[in-house]
Amino acid sequence: MKNVQSYFDSGRRDFLKTASLGAVALNFSFPEIPEEMAGIPMGVVVHSYGARWHSKAGSPAYPSFENAIDLINHCKEIGAGGVQVGVNGWASDFAKKVREEREKSGLYLEGSIRLPQTSDQVPIFEKEVLAAKEAGAEVLRTVCLNGRRYENFHSEKEFLEFKAGALMALSLAEPIVRKHRMKLAVENHKDWKASELAEIIRNLGSEWVGVTLDFGNNVALLEDSTRVIETLAPMAFSTHVKDMGVQEYEHGFLLSEVPLGTGIVDLKKGWNYVKNTTHPSILV
Repeated sequence: MKNVQSYFDSGRRDFLKTASLGAVALNFSFPEIPEEMAGIPMGVVVHSYGARWHSKAGSPAYPSFENAIDLINHCKEIGAGGVQVGVNGWASDFAKKVREEREKSGLYLEGSIRLPQTSDQVPIFEKEVLAAKEAGAEVLRTVCLNGRRYENFHSEKEFLEFKAGALMALSLAEPIVRKHRMKLAVENHKDWKASELAEIIRNLGSEWVGVTLDFGNNVALLEDSTRVIETLAPMAFSTHVKDMGVQEYEHGFLLSEVPLGTGIVDLKKGWNYVKNTTHPSILV
């Protein structure tokens, strides 16, 4: 146990040293969004408005968003290029209304969907895929874990059981998205290291299953963001562009999303890797 703790402490020190150097370099040489991204409307993920989504504390200045249409209309007003929002529970008539609003606004649409965990859930998954397609979505973002790997699992056995379940869920989902020609994008969601997710996608071998590449999530797993982006970009259908700030802390390190260009993520290099994805500019 002592050796494990020593190894962790050493890794944490190396990570913080590297992160600090990256922050210094970026603060002096790259304080703003890359020029290459100028003029490209950023999309907005619904989680960016977590405090207003179905909120009971809305106000005239900051009304709550009751559904995807409210989010689309707001994002159009602020000049966004698209939205990413959950598609669970959409009836066919509501999907048609979303399509109408999306087409009027000129925004692109990405759905967010839950994977089927058992064969009994496949019909529900297929219904949601069809609703998203009816609404005009081109990509469906999904995750394998709602939570954080280092908090959810307390043993290797628990993690391997999760992995087996995740692989089963993807194998159930793949025939449905292939059938309906919809892109399913698995986010690196503080569950998989970059190499692990890349291996999963390669082994699945489907042109319809790829990645939602989050620029910052894997910092929580002590992975270098540029290396993560480089590894996953070739299989990315969409992205969550974000920057991360790191600060040393007595019991580990503090980690937070920060305004673009003020953290440790090399956004310019990351953008060059992902600019040819379907929607390379979703912003969390």
